[in-house]
Amino acid sequence: MDADTWLKVAGPFYTAVGEVLEELTRRSIAEIDVELLTIKREELSDRLEETRSAVAKAADLEKKNAVADLIARGLGGSSLKESTVNGVDNRSAEVLDKMHREYNRAIEKVALLEHNVTVRNGQWWLRPVRWLLGI
Repeated sequence: MDADTWLKVAGPFYTAVGEVLEELTRRSIAEIDVELLTIKREELSDRLEETRSAVAKAADLEKKNAVADLIARGLGGSSLKESTVNGVDNRSAEVLDKMHREYNRAIEKVALLEHNVTVRNGQWWLRPVRWLLGI
């Protein structure tokens, strides 16, 4: 994928991740509850799935265009066709890998906020008590 296609396909995902993290970090811990974090986590996973399918469609379209170009130049039966298709697959795999890394970083930040909210709510002491009581 060229840079322009990559930006069109993956750009909204990175924007959504940035907006979610900005919204959560802008709020104080007292304003955040676990339900909000769950909603934001689901929003991130939905955006990841949407972008994953968009990357797959864009890669498929780019493969078809590249193969059509090679056939038009009389190189359809050569190893150039296979090399071109593999190159598109590799570039789309790189884009997906970067997206997954960014998604994982965002989920880790949400998990850290969730931990801080749980500690703030005073529920941290329930785990040892439950363990001692065998509940």
